[in-house]
Amino acid sequence: MTFSPETGLGSNGEDLGFVKGAFGVELDSYHNAYDPEGKHIAILKDSTRNHLTYRTDARVDDSEWHTLTVTYSENVLKVYLDDNFALSYDEIDLPDEFYLGISAATGAGRNKHLIKDFIFEGNASAGSSFAEDNCPIIIVPGVMGSRLYDGDNQVWSPNGANDNLAKYLQMTNELSVRNNYDDNGVPLNQALLSSENREYGATDIYKGLVEGILTRFENDDSSYSRGVYFFSYDFRKSSAQSAMELDKYIQAILENNSEYRKVDIVAHSMGGLVMSGYVSKFGTENINKIITVGTPYEGAPKLENSVLTKEVLDNSFKNYFFNKGLFLLGLNTSLKASFPALAELAPTRMYFDEKEKKFMKYTGEGIFAYLDYEGYREINDRIFGINNQNAINFHNSIKDATGLNVLLGMENSYFAVGINQKTIDGIVFNL
Repeated sequence: MTFSPETGLGSNGEDLGFVKGAFGVELDSYHNAYDPEGKHIAILKDSTRNHLTYRTDARVDDSEWHTLTVTYSENVLKVYLDDNFALSYDEIDLPDEFYLGISAATGAGRNKHLIKDFIFEGNASAGSSFAEDNCPIIIVPGVMGSRLYDGDNQVWSPNGANDNLAKYLQMTNELSVRNNYDDNGVPLNQALLSSENREYGATDIYKGLVEGILTRFENDDSSYSRGVYFFSYDFRKSSAQSAMELDKYIQAILENNSEYRKVDIVAHSMGGLVMSGYVSKFGTENINKIITVGTPYEGAPKLENSVLTKEVLDNSFKNYFFNKGLFLLGLNTSLKASFPALAELAPTRMYFDEKEKKFMKYTGEGIFAYLDYEGYREINDRIFGINNQNAINFHNSIKDATGLNVLLGMENSYFAVGINQKTIDGIVFNL
């Protein structure tokens, strides 16, 4: 790692990219004539030949992952390996502006030089890619939380639902969303719109969230220090497909905000599964923080109840007569069961194994029998058809090597999991 007054590379492999005037930290596993004996860590100046201080350490070449931390404050450079102090040197006089570089070389030899992650903390210039404290925020709503359109006809927003949902919401009908982009294809920043023109999702259920975030980041002159974007998507489709659209949206936002290289995400309900699909496919290169709220990562029995009855799928739509009206308008069991995304919300194998005694079937005359997983899966095959196998494949795709959700491996992931209400945690099927 070099701290250099200018860009450029040294002339030979063994120079490791140093230029005159640069300070640096090296992890050296090869003994040159000018090197101290043994594999070592060193603080250098001007070149790899000038060791200000060093210590031998076999970890520089043991084929294991290690954490290297380098701090610079008040002319003192300190080096830590695996969070343990290694060495330091004072009288390191860096200019106010310098280049930070990472390099590696083997000369005529061969070796692997791998960097798994890199974090910079400090005072970077305004145009730097490190300015992430005020990067754009994207809200990813939950199931049935986006307004859907068939051409100019708004066919899903429950307070103005179309009178033929069975026709418009069937999977063969391609629907669209609005207010992700303006007429020129530029993502719409809700902070730049008047409140009457902002996107709050179906039935405006995200108005409190959008306005709460904007209020938090409002400046004295009524401008906003954070851009806020609302990602509407077709909630019928698989979360993996929605993740593909989200990637396009993130790319467009970053292209329109060239001073940033990352975004923050606030995802609700099924939006957390969309984010899981996104991270498993695209990684976290463009993601700074993820906050998910109430996401059923391993599914929820309430989903089965909602699909098989007159209920809709979100607690925001609680009114019985309202739900019954949607059912009569065509939001019936067969329509809901045809949505690939809803099959992804059914309890997974991991959920079933944890709550095995909560899954039963009614066999008649007041008799109940416990289900094994194969019996439970067979019921879901009957309900969701091929969507059930596709949902199983999706959930397998969003696990890491340990079998847990990929978001758990991300340092800046935050999970809000409860709202102090009772939760349905099991179900009885009457075949």
